[in-house]
Amino acid sequence: MAIVLQNISQLDETYGKAMRETLVAGAALKLFVAINDNETAKYVSDALGTYTVTHTTKMMGAGLSQSRVSLGHMAAPLRRPQELTRMAKDKSILLVANARPFEIGKLYFFRNRRMRRLMERAGASSVYRRVLRPWTETSAWLDAQSKLELATRAAQRESETTPAVVARKGYVVEAPAGNSDGENAQKACAAVDADISNAVAGIIDEAQQATHLLSRTLATRSRPL
Repeated sequence: MAIVLQNISQLDETYGKAMRETLVAGAALKLFVAINDNETAKYVSDALGTYTVTHTTKMMGAGLSQSRVSLGHMAAPLRRPQELTRMAKDKSILLVANARPFEIGKLYFFRNRRMRRLMERAGASSVYRRVLRPWTETSAWLDAQSKLELATRAAQRESETTPAVVARKGYVVEAPAGNSDGENAQKACAAVDADISNAVAGIIDEAQQATHLLSRTLATRSRPL
């Protein structure tokens, strides 16, 4: 389960501070993509912890022989809240349970040439498309041209056809010859649906490969704080 928020205070408004602390404590991974408010910045700064700073103090006496140097140690935050709010846009903070925190680089897939090629091979929609298609059926993944190509492919597999026409999910195919028009229609629709399912399976496989590549890229570009 993933919880996506704009800032920490959203959990306080919805569930209260006590429940927020419970939810956040139970999360094994916490990814802070951008930090724009002081409360979230303070939370991340506290979660990152501190490191030891050594400072030198030189004290002079009445003579040169009486001067001395002392070393002191003090704790300083690993990242101050002001530093987190001014963090570069291509950087994020990753907190992992029972591990050191990480400062990782972001990979904008629409700016990366290799990722764009994977998207094109998978037939993914443009990231700038503003109209989302409904997820009511498998064919919603495909555009009109892809549906037509799949329907044509299914019709070509049948050597003998009749003038009977079958309408199926927004495209038209010719039903193969057989015992009855009803049986022919069912066979044609089943063939087209099989092609659609295979195409969607290929898209999902390409998307999984792209996700795996993205994970490997983030792992190589991340570094512990």
